[in-house]
Amino acid sequence: VYLESEQYLFGKEIILDGLERDVFYRREDGAIECDLSVEKLDRKVVLRSDGTSVYITQDIGTTVNKAEDFGLSGQVFVVGNEQIYHFKVLFSILEKLGYSWAGNLTHLAYGMVNLPDGKMKSREGKVVDADDIIAEVAELAAAEIRSREPDLDADELATRSQLIGLAALKFMILGVQPTTGMMYDPKKSVQFDGETGPYVLYAYARIQRMLTMSEVDLSEVEIDYSCLVDEHEIASALRLLAYPGCVQRAARDSNPAMIATYLLQLARSYHSMNRAVLILKAADPTVRQARLALSQAIATTIHNGLGLLGITPVDRM
Repeated sequence: VYLESEQYLFGKEIILDGLERDVFYRREDGAIECDLSVEKLDRKVVLRSDGTSVYITQDIGTTVNKAEDFGLSGQVFVVGNEQIYHFKVLFSILEKLGYSWAGNLTHLAYGMVNLPDGKMKSREGKVVDADDIIAEVAELAAAEIRSREPDLDADELATRSQLIGLAALKFMILGVQPTTGMMYDPKKSVQFDGETGPYVLYAYARIQRMLTMSEVDLSEVEIDYSCLVDEHEIASALRLLAYPGCVQRAARDSNPAMIATYLLQLARSYHSMNRAVLILKAADPTVRQARLALSQAIATTIHNGLGLLGITPVDRM
């Protein structure tokens, strides 16, 4: 936690040092300014004439403090797209100040999240609290669970609905390209079918239940994957092979939506395979074991992918 008052003082020190090195100049009215016209960013006041700070003053101090306190070689600022210009100015100033890591600063500008009843506007008091949204999706998830298991224990219902609700919320938001504005519909996000987090969770839970029912310890069995010849099995196996590349691209582009999309595709592949072939009831033990092993690999990948999105899977829906 960096206190704003402390960052202002540290930022002011940096600016006064930059003034001595001719990175900045003092205007006739006493304000200190940085000329960024070459960068096509105009001129930017970094300290007012009375010595008080502007937002950029604190941001300069905080960015330098973080780099020094944690030995950072770069930083990613996850801030809304309304601040794109501000961060261009900040990064340019830090480069002019000569910090070696200034070229490795990134602004991950994300789009705004709107709700079906209109955009949230803090100045008009139309703000939706995150806790209220979480409570709402948890209750919607509970209603969905109750419709399937009306006699479920209350404690189990509360635990499961909280996990599913959070998964629905995170998946729906992270499933959209970061730079894109989005409409978040709590009701749609908790549906167990469609392009939702619960749809992916359901695939995982379904596999876990099947593996438990099989009573087979796959680690003790030699799997013959050559018997997996159905097109749906092959499609699922190929989809698994795409996972490492997907994660690498998501990390490179700072785009978790790629992982969310992949998990939807993997879950869809599994559901298609489950409809097309018998897994648990396959007549041939060798085929049954191979299909169970493929299903287990799918569940493991779903678990890992959801983990990258900060989502905890559930064994029962």
